[in-house]
Amino acid sequence: RVKTHEGEFEAKAILLCLGASARQLDVKNEKKFAGRGISYCAPCDGNFYRGKAVAVVCGGDCSIDETLYLSNIVDKIYLIHRGNKFKNENVDFQEIVNMSKQANPKVEILTNTIIQEVKGENKVQSIIVKNLTNKTEREINLDGIFVAIGRKPDTSLLKGIVNMDENGYILTDESMKTNVAGVYAAGDVRKKQLKQIVTACADGAIAVASMIPYLNTKK
Repeated sequence: RVKTHEGEFEAKAILLCLGASARQLDVKNEKKFAGRGISYCAPCDGNFYRGKAVAVVCGGDCSIDETLYLSNIVDKIYLIHRGNKFKNENVDFQEIVNMSKQANPKVEILTNTIIQEVKGENKVQSIIVKNLTNKTEREINLDGIFVAIGRKPDTSLLKGIVNMDENGYILTDESMKTNVAGVYAAGDVRKKQLKQIVTACADGAIAVASMIPYLNTKK
């Protein structure tokens, strides 16, 4: 049984496709420039910034992946991290460090730093950043900002109903089945490695194929 604002609906099986929302920076003008210089997916929008300068706001390993991806496309990357140490300083991170140490480096790493404000007219033109250690501020001219501080699955209504990981992503098997008989999940709401439209579509197809024999047993 599913309760909605439009009433209650009963079904023999349910497919949860609730999605996940990108975590926001919560800085001045973020909403104004979303889609006009602020992106939450480097593989989706990276090619719009070919040969330009961008910032990647760090939130974990995903920002390292996005920085490496963008390094083959853009001319300059400012990797911004509010902490003084990255969570997983692996081989990929060392590659970024090496790029930052070159003459006229493509990557500039700014630790203990946060974005205070995004500036521009019709699109992003610069950012104001603040160093949390010495409290100094500077303006950086750039063309785009990639926010890589994680995503939040929209699963608050499912607490205590289906099994989820520590971040709220639904746990399923390869057939998209949850721990509750007749309840399936697909897309970004599910715990998995790659969260893209193509993988969400594949999840949906697999889930429906799994639901058919289950429904046949309920006739």
